[in-house]
Amino acid sequence: FLSGYGTLAKASGSAAGTATFKFTAASDVFDYLATGESLTITYTVTFTDGTVTTDKSFTVTITGTNDAPLITQAQSDTVGVFKGAVTEDVGSASDATKLVTTGSFDFTDVDYSNRPRVDSVTLVAGSITYSTLAETRNAAKDTALEAALATALEAKLHTGAVNNGTVDWTFTLDNSKAQYLRQGETVTATYTVVLKDTADVAVSRTVTVTLTGANDAPETVVIANQTYAEQATTTAISENISVSFTDVDFSETGHTLVFKSAAITAGTNKPTAFTQSELSDLLSNYGVTKAAGSSAA
Repeated sequence: FLSGYGTLAKASGSAAGTATFKFTAASDVFDYLATGESLTITYTVTFTDGTVTTDKSFTVTITGTNDAPLITQAQSDTVGVFKGAVTEDVGSASDATKLVTTGSFDFTDVDYSNRPRVDSVTLVAGSITYSTLAETRNAAKDTALEAALATALEAKLHTGAVNNGTVDWTFTLDNSKAQYLRQGETVTATYTVVLKDTADVAVSRTVTVTLTGANDAPETVVIANQTYAEQATTTAISENISVSFTDVDFSETGHTLVFKSAAITAGTNKPTAFTQSELSDLLSNYGVTKAAGSSAA
């Protein structure tokens, strides 16, 4: 680090002389020093007039300043972009009722004695976005899902992390909160993970998680049994049969109701038994109506 020493400058007839030293260090040589740390170097130089020598010592003290931690690895080709995805009804191996996705990113802090820590994990305000319009969804279900999403992401230091290390993040959502989403419907939430060093200097990155809905079968189908009297006149029997059902996929529409089979299961059949075709012809289907944003029809 020390250079520039050599010939002393002293004029004849004078008792005083001078010499110049230059201390040179690259900008990153002492980056490992944290705030409050210092390094003292003692140099000893020898003066000589060609016959007699004299040793003299002096010190150079380097005082550390804080260097912010850095995120050094991303999960994608775009630095700082971290993503995860979960799908309704695709639970984790350890708990089928939980939708889980995980990830990690590396960090470094050139201040060797610094110990960065995860300071906070927060849902970015206004970051929850839906692929469907609000009028096709259920407001109460949205509110419940958003409340769960607010605390769904956790982050912590990987075991053994020192001034360099890894932050592990885990997204966990109760599967029940996603049941009202239809097939392919998505909800996206973005979180900010803040890492701070010993001097409370922060660096942050975002994690974006996408939740995708799956199809749920219609449930609680209700069709009341019917009883009709044989007509004594030539007027045909013509009665509507009401069908009701529920489907937890609120925004899903396009349900259909089709004939599957028919059979005489009680009573007296006609001498030439009714055929499947004859029985099916007695029943007609006027379609199914379910509005988006409703669980019932």
